[in-house]
Amino acid sequence: MEMERSRLPDPPEIRQCLFIRALEEADPAGERLILAERIAATKTAAAVQGMDFIRARVGVLGPRLKGSLAQAFAGVARQHGGLPGWMVPAVGAGAFLLGWLTHELGREGRVSLLAFPLLGLIAWNLAVVAAALVGHFKKSHPAAPGWLANWQRGPAPTGDEFTDRVVTWVHQEWAAASAPAWMARGKRLFHLAALLLAAGVVAGMYAQGLVKNYQATWESTFLTQPVVSKLTRIVLGPASILTGIAVPTVPPQGGLSPAAPWIHLWAGTAGLFILLPRLLLISMSGREVSRSGTAWVETFGEYMASVRRMAEGQPLVARVLPVQCDPEPRLRDGLRAVLQHLWGGQVMIDFLPAVPYGEEDECLEQLTEAPTHLVLLLPMAVTPEDEVHGVLQRGLERLMAKALVPPFALTVLDGAGFEGRLAGMPEAGRRMGERRSAWEKILGPAWPVLVLDSAARRDPASAAASVAPARQSLRLWTPAL
Repeated sequence: MEMERSRLPDPPEIRQCLFIRALEEADPAGERLILAERIAATKTAAAVQGMDFIRARVGVLGPRLKGSLAQAFAGVARQHGGLPGWMVPAVGAGAFLLGWLTHELGREGRVSLLAFPLLGLIAWNLAVVAAALVGHFKKSHPAAPGWLANWQRGPAPTGDEFTDRVVTWVHQEWAAASAPAWMARGKRLFHLAALLLAAGVVAGMYAQGLVKNYQATWESTFLTQPVVSKLTRIVLGPASILTGIAVPTVPPQGGLSPAAPWIHLWAGTAGLFILLPRLLLISMSGREVSRSGTAWVETFGEYMASVRRMAEGQPLVARVLPVQCDPEPRLRDGLRAVLQHLWGGQVMIDFLPAVPYGEEDECLEQLTEAPTHLVLLLPMAVTPEDEVHGVLQRGLERLMAKALVPPFALTVLDGAGFEGRLAGMPEAGRRMGERRSAWEKILGPAWPVLVLDSAARRDPASAAASVAPARQSLRLWTPAL
């Protein structure tokens, strides 16, 4: 509840919050924004809750950015994020004027009861209203249309690959997460325009009727007077009850009757079947806009929990799951060095019990809670099997997909044994590449793959850089829409 009471940030603030979050996701080791500054910012903002906490923390971290990051941080706040202020009144005025100009009742003072200017408009509105209500109660969440992401162009490239990647993430998240609000505003504007179009038609009819005497008539090749009379009573009956104006007697085909009561009844029918439904849809769209604003609290929920845990000193633990191998101390030390370069020096490595061949299903049954960081350690010398290693990998992917906090994952192939077997052979490099390709074909592209060979142990920083995608969580903190 405290989160809901906090003031919702405006779009520039939200984009800057997204920027800091994306920066921390892309830089878990604290190379661009050091961990001590993140922890200090969290402690400074710890007294407030909800979006006030995120905003206060960003207010501390933003001024500490340097170079291209500072430039991009300022740029996302200036990014175009809304409709021009003149658009709503311009569209409304245009719709009313269009209705006014298309209100023509008929030439030579005649208006046809079967070709009334409002008849088609009422039918079209009823169809649109029915479709809108069906779509609303389905509670579907359409993805952001492509034109929206293209129209909301982000800041120009800075020339720094890391910064530009962060900006791209922010742009994509903003376009996706703001799509419900954009579409709700679009629907509200559409319904307002339809309402004002009908209002313009009605106003134009009355204005024309003030300066000209119209008579009602009708003609038809197929309909008879009793049929037309029944149709008009059905269509105009609700307006007759509401206004107290009786539905006039339909004149014989080609005959005339005063048009004023017909105009009043058609205007009342338009009020019932256009004005009221459109007002309802405008109200529903307005509530959608309001709900989309409060959804930002949920969007940042797990991120808030994560940064608070870091400030409270809770250790970051990477679980290593060895399969068909028992990692020796030298391998453990080499893997630990790579993971600390990859996920930060504060990471602690926890080696889980090794999984023997044939016990993959039992392993998946025992893993009931997804870790925040998981490393699947496999011996490169073993021939990969889809029914064994592939099944285990896919089971772990399903487990990690259930994590409350977006998790990080990496597959490591222990190349020491295989490399030793090939030592001195001229085709060693080729065979190492072929074996890696065979493993990647079985494991699939979901997780980055690192071959922990002698080169990786000698230069753990370069090895970590080779699997830079593992620095990004398996799914962003932004929930799927």
